[in-house]
Amino acid sequence: MVKKYRAYIILALIVLFLDQLSKYLVKHWMISTTGNFLDISYTTNIGSLFSLFDSVGLINIVFILISFLAIGFLIYYAEMEKDFSLGVGLLLGGILGNLFDRLLSGAVVDWINFHFWPVFNLADAGIVCGVILVVYTVMAKDQAGKKKNQK
Repeated sequence: MVKKYRAYIILALIVLFLDQLSKYLVKHWMISTTGNFLDISYTTNIGSLFSLFDSVGLINIVFILISFLAIGFLIYYAEMEKDFSLGVGLLLGGILGNLFDRLLSGAVVDWINFHFWPVFNLADAGIVCGVILVVYTVMAKDQAGKKKNQK
């Protein structure tokens, strides 16, 4: 299975590495910028994407469990589908990036702050882009199936 999905595993590891490296640099080198459009600053949250559910007790444990379930689902999905998008690699890398934070420190490090959007990190970006690519792939495959059935 590893050879079959090598590209997706490599993409997931690249996303994971870049996410963890960026968080390390922001956290330990105290990189911080302030601008009119974008701030780079260290912050943490125990909630989910964009700090949702940040004030709910035991939420970190819930999101750790959800992360493991999502990883299991993605592995199952990858095995069932013969052609799936690179979105799975982005999703896996993003989920693993935030899961590592939760397991190691109990909170996710966020650092990208566009003033019009909640603070996020590269793992969050991988998750969002991965979901978009997976949905697009599924929709395109569905459309191709409908066209094939119409002929």
